[in-house]
Amino acid sequence: MGRHLVHVVDPDGEDRRLGRQLAREERAAHRGRYLSIAADGAGGVRVTGRGCAEDGALLKAALLH
Repeated sequence: MGRHLVHVVDPDGEDRRLGRQLAREERAAHRGRYLSIAADGAGGVRVTGRGCAEDGALLKAALLH
């Protein structure tokens, strides 16, 4: 009943809460991005990293072009 009352009094409150949560998750994902390129000692390199799907698509396009 309390949740219903809150929704009646502030119908957009849940949308704002979800928007803030999404913004926090996006900031955390952005801060967690990294890219490392290290020589492997055998004439090649080792590439590791973490990013979003868009980062991966951009890297693939740049490397395979």
